[in-house]
Amino acid sequence: LMGSAALILGGDATTYMAVTAVVSLVALGLGCHVAGIRWSGPACAPSLWRLFAAGGAPFLVWDVAIQVRNSVDVILVGALLSNEAAGWLAAAYRVAFLPVFLPAILVFPMTPVLSRAVADSDTARFNSTLRRCLLVVAIVAVPAGALTIALAPSIPELLHWGASFAPSVP
Repeated sequence: LMGSAALILGGDATTYMAVTAVVSLVALGLGCHVAGIRWSGPACAPSLWRLFAAGGAPFLVWDVAIQVRNSVDVILVGALLSNEAAGWLAAAYRVAFLPVFLPAILVFPMTPVLSRAVADSDTARFNSTLRRCLLVVAIVAVPAGALTIALAPSIPELLHWGASFAPSVP
């Protein structure tokens, strides 16, 4: 919201990025404070950070590759057509990915629980937790997807995309 406010007030892309970075750092600080995470000497040891960097590098590379793959068509549309067309395509993607958002929020807290079950070699707890997690995701994702399909014909009009976007409904 703060990034959008910066754009509305006349900021450019650099201002938007700076505002979102500051807001993210503040949110991180508040989250650490609320969670009781304190930065101590051993946590700030350079050897530990090198270990984290080495262990996290494959995940970073993988996430960057996924982001590039998921965004390359918007970049190509912007280069070949116009920035406006790329913006509308990006907006359409946001609408299409809404049914994925809630299940992702539900699955995120399950990761440490599943990891703990694996670390404890508790197969029964792992299977039970995974089964319940998948059930909740299905209960949320299927209706969200159905709702998106049902509302698809009205989305271009609702977002004032114009009649030329009617073929995007399917």
